[in-house]
Parts: sequence; structure tokens; C-alpha cells
Amino acid sequence: MTEPNDQGQPLYEVKGVLTKFMRMLFPLEFRIDSLANTGPMLPFHYPLIAGEMIYLPEHVDAFGAPRDPYDYFFVTTAHLAARHDFGTFSFRLSDLPGFDDRHETGVEAIDSFVASFEDPALAGALMRLGEAARIDAELARRYRGLAPRIEQVNRALVEKLS
Repeated sequence: MTEPNDQGQPLYEVKGVLTKFMRMLFPLEFRIDSLANTGPMLPFHYPLIAGEMIYLPEHVDAFGAPRDPYDYFFVTTAHLAARHDFGTFSFRLSDLPGFDDRHETGVEAIDSFVASFEDPALAGALMRLGEAARIDAELARRYRGLAPRIEQVNRALVEKLS
């Protein structure tokens, strides 16, 4: 583990630990890659991307407590991987009333459902926000040791991004 510091946390220093962390929590074999020119963001801002690739910022600058950038990578990795394990991408549009003849599943079903609203941008934001809250709650319930990290990182990000 790297020591918390005022310089933030580069992804390359924790990538191997994050990969092992995901293997312990979830049955899928995820790979981690970096997003250039991005900083930390709340989970609901991450796009819904199916597949076993998780994209994270190349570097997270210091924010909140000195350990927050390090914890950010763990919390965000768990959240993005949990989308797969907790059913986000198993959504079937035909399960909803009024969409009986539709056969889209996964991200395609989510996109079609969101597009059916008068304001798709607002509907998409609300759907991602609700889904992020559902996933964080389930992560905290299943992995109680992760719960304080989830709360701290989300609180620090809200303060930083406000």
C-alpha cells in the first residue's frame, strides 16, 4: 500500500491491488484502464458501460483527508464492478409495463427506456443517481468494512465538487 500524501494517488501504483481486490469481491475477471484528463467523480457520473473493463482517472489529486484519493480508487472500482454483479446490466425492457413487445436488454434496454421520457437527459441522470445509491447501499450491506470508505469518499467528493 502506498502512503497517503498531499500529492494524490496515481492509478499505476494501485492497479495491481485493485485487480486483486475485485477478484476477491466479484466473480468476473475485470481489467482496469485509465481515463486521461479526468479527475475523481461521483459514481453516478460514470457512464453505464457493459463489459469487463473498468476505467478510472490516471491520477487523483489530494482532496478531503490524505487517504481519500487512495480510498477513491477502491470505492469506485467496487462500485463499477458491482454494476455487473448487482444486476444493472441484466435489465430487460419487456419487463416494464408498456414495453411488452420490446426485446432490448442491458445497456441497450436502459438507453431505450431513458429515451422514452420527455426529457431523456434528466431521466438518465435520475436513473444513474438512483442506481448509484442502490449499488452503494448494497456494497455497504455486503461488505461492511467498505461502508465507511464509501461514505467518506462520497462526502469528500460532494464537498470538493460543490
